[in-house]
Amino acid sequence: MSYALRNTLILLTSLVLLAGGGWLYISYSMDSVISEQEAEITQKQAQLDQLETKANDYLIVQERHATLKYQYDNHNKELLIDNNVATVYEYLRRINRGPAFTVMNFSLQDSLLNEDHGIIRVRLDGVGDYDSFYNFLMILEQSKPISRVTNIRLAPTNNLKDLDEVQFEMNVQMYYARGNTGTDPELLINTSIPQRLYNPLYPLVHEIPENTQNLPDVHLLQLIGLTSNGAYIIDQNREFLFLPTGSQVYLGRLTRVNQNQNSATFSLNRGGITDVVTLRVNQTQ
Repeated sequence: MSYALRNTLILLTSLVLLAGGGWLYISYSMDSVISEQEAEITQKQAQLDQLETKANDYLIVQERHATLKYQYDNHNKELLIDNNVATVYEYLRRINRGPAFTVMNFSLQDSLLNEDHGIIRVRLDGVGDYDSFYNFLMILEQSKPISRVTNIRLAPTNNLKDLDEVQFEMNVQMYYARGNTGTDPELLINTSIPQRLYNPLYPLVHEIPENTQNLPDVHLLQLIGLTSNGAYIIDQNREFLFLPTGSQVYLGRLTRVNQNQNSATFSLNRGGITDVVTLRVNQTQ
């Protein structure tokens, strides 16, 4: 073996031993350190994500605050100029129209006197859709004249023809100026009201209305035949009828016909409980 080859082999062996020793040292001695560093990086990343979310939320809140502050600064509340009941009635009548219209009764209760202001107290009661009542209340609260609503009583009317209908009672206090108190007599009405989310008084389950229109009753009819766009039936009165797809039946509609399966499908709403009924030709429900 030549001298050069021997030195080369010795050098390669040394490098292999050095690399193997380094790998063993990193694997066994530094493994716990690497795991700790990886866990810390994961924790820091989670904290960074939380801070970025908070920063985005802060910008949204800051923008909302600026909008509300502008509305507050540019929409000052004012006292009525005097205790004229006709003015109060006309003001409430102006609010009670359009999307805020309800069938409303107005009655004067009394008037209270203070040194620098007075209070006219009126009683309002009536019926209307929940949306209309909500709009009336929001416009009254956000418009320029100072008012206070107390003793609200709200209940559904259980009118099956209009399940959104409610009956209401409330006291409204309208404040007016006395003495040397300055005021702006202009009765500005603010109609930029927030949209309501839902009617909390809407009955999820309610009584089933009577079949006053004598519509075909799915539970009593017999399916005779089908076409591509409807169904032939014999209804509860033993009358032969053709129902186009989409036709109204008692508590629902004909939604689909399937000539391959000789079936017709009806979607029903039994007092808030939805159901799907499928009939086949010459089969009763």
